[in-house]
Amino acid sequence: MIVDMRVQEGIQHDQNRFLYLPQASQRTSPHYPLVLCSMDTRVQRAIIVMEENLHRKVTEKEFERLAGLTAQHFSVLFKADTGEPPMRYLNGLRMARARELLESAVQSHLSIKEIAARVGCRDVSYFVRDFEKRFGLSPKRYRATTH
Repeated sequence: MIVDMRVQEGIQHDQNRFLYLPQASQRTSPHYPLVLCSMDTRVQRAIIVMEENLHRKVTEKEFERLAGLTAQHFSVLFKADTGEPPMRYLNGLRMARARELLESAVQSHLSIKEIAARVGCRDVSYFVRDFEKRFGLSPKRYRATTH
């Protein structure tokens, strides 16, 4: 199981915190730390769930249950460790994955609508607007500049 492998790679610090440096091959997310850092294991698990479920709607309730915390406590803990609220962080992961798909020569056959669906965005116009806000170009123009 990925959670166990990643936790085992970290150096156990206390019951809910550990020092962790992902292997280079695991740093698919722009949010992964590039230096050794301390992050609550419940936050790490939530991030792993986010990364493994970019294609579907994930709710804050799922993260709360996973962490065994109230919504408020989880949100505060997550923001303290990542600098962003959980859903904003998830959206950042989605946009980063969309950017990867747009840059990929192997995935160049995918339409913008298909890419939006693969990263869990059901509303294509919202996806386009958010992508452009984040990266300064529409997905179509971004793809054109990378190929």
